[in-house]
This record gives sequence, C-alpha cells and structure tokens, in this order.
Amino acid sequence: PISYTRLVKSPAPQVKIRFILSSTSLTWTPDAKGRFTSQVTIAAADKGKHDAWKVNVVRVYAVSLPGGIMPSTGTPTSISFEMPYRDANRLRFVVRDDASGHVGSSEIRIDPSRTS
Repeated sequence: PISYTRLVKSPAPQVKIRFILSSTSLTWTPDAKGRFTSQVTIAAADKGKHDAWKVNVVRVYAVSLPGGIMPSTGTPTSISFEMPYRDANRLRFVVRDDASGHVGSSEIRIDPSRTS
C-alpha cells in the first residue's frame, strides 16, 4: 500500500509519501551491524493540468530492517519521503529493487483540501 500523510502548501508545496512493502519483495544483505539492508530507486511522476505525466523526482534509498528482524512474509518494511507538490491530484510511483532489478508501480490520488 501507498499513502500520503501530509500535504503542505507553504512555504514550498510538498507532500509526504509512505510506502509499505512486504520485506520479501526486496533483496536484503546483512550490513556490518548485522541488520538487513536493501537499496531501492523510486521515481515519481505527477499528472499535470493537460493530462500528461511529468517526472517529479528520482531518488535512491537505503532501507533497513530493525536489528534482529529477518525478512519474511509477515514482516513489512516502510519507506517515507517528501517530494515537491505541483497542484496535481494524481501521483504515480515506480519502485525498483536495485539488487534484483524487480520493478513495481502504484498510483495515488491527492486530496488538495487535506493540507496542513
């Protein structure tokens, strides 16, 4: 699932996005502290006034599970980030597991009246 938790219109319009993924959908490697980490690339696009998708942001994230937790179907992981908001009520995301190359996508509608 994907959700947005906050839409801020000033001083610079931003929206906070949160993905929740099954930990088995990513490729994990143990780090020096014994925690499992994964690297993902997220691309986001918004639908403008003329119904054309326009790339908004592309970022690479390192995701980790809390110490002692193993990846399993019952263990979710989440990724949260803020991105610019350009008065578009539809956002599309592509998430790529950088180790395996697997790709998933999702789309969300933003309610402009839900601002903080």
